Amino acid sequence: MFLLGGPVARIEEISYNTAMPDAFKALAERIIAVTPEVRRFQLRLEGAKPLAFKAGQFLMVDLPQPDGSTIHRAYSIASAPDEKPVELVIEHVEGGRVTGFLFNDVKEGGSFPVRGPFGPFSMKEPVPARVLFAATGTGIAPIRSMIRWLYRAGEGQKRKVTLILGIRYEDQILYDDEWKALAAANDFTYIPTISRPRSPAWKGEVGYVQAKAEKYLTDISGLAAYACGSRAMTTDLGSVLAVKGLPKEDTHFEIW
Repeated sequence: MFLLGGPVARIEEISYNTAMPDAFKALAERIIAVTPEVRRFQLRLEGAKPLAFKAGQFLMVDLPQPDGSTIHRAYSIASAPDEKPVELVIEHVEGGRVTGFLFNDVKEGGSFPVRGPFGPFSMKEPVPARVLFAATGTGIAPIRSMIRWLYRAGEGQKRKVTLILGIRYEDQILYDDEWKALAAANDFTYIPTISRPRSPAWKGEVGYVQAKAEKYLTDISGLAAYACGSRAMTTDLGSVLAVKGLPKEDTHFEIW
């Protein structure tokens, strides 16, 4: 069985911060360029107490401005609650002041202020026997946190897990090797789907996440679904799952 590396934490042993979000100095221990427009930021958070969060939650980056104001941007945590460093995976936004700062000004060893955790998007317990995860682009961040949480706690190995990951181009699939390793050693179905394939060498799925859910989900009994991505994807996926008979209370979506 494949178990994600690092100290194993049982689900019931992870404590969560339910009070007001805390402030931290985020030190960039490592910055990994995935593509020219996407980077993984591995951070050490320094604060009055350790960050405690639920898989699926996000941090708020606070960027002070020369006029005394502060710009706030939310970025989902891509690492599991018991992992260090804390990881964010961020796509550069053309003209975006916060992503411009993160991509142009923050170097390894540099720092910036964050607060957290925020957000109600998290896995519900008890976790059912079958779980569908779906994401587009960097919407994979909270989904990766959930998946790593499950497998590091030894719970993913007991369940049938499916991940449908939508990406524009085949050379931009996020955490592809990680998903393939999980699929090779567990009851984990990994379905990457490319909306704009660049090369005829791509032999995998082409199209949108919601279409692949309609194609591959033939049985939704005992299923819970978690998805993060555009409003169009989550809306259409919700419609597909509703038509298949999945109760609304078993669908959990975050729009970005």
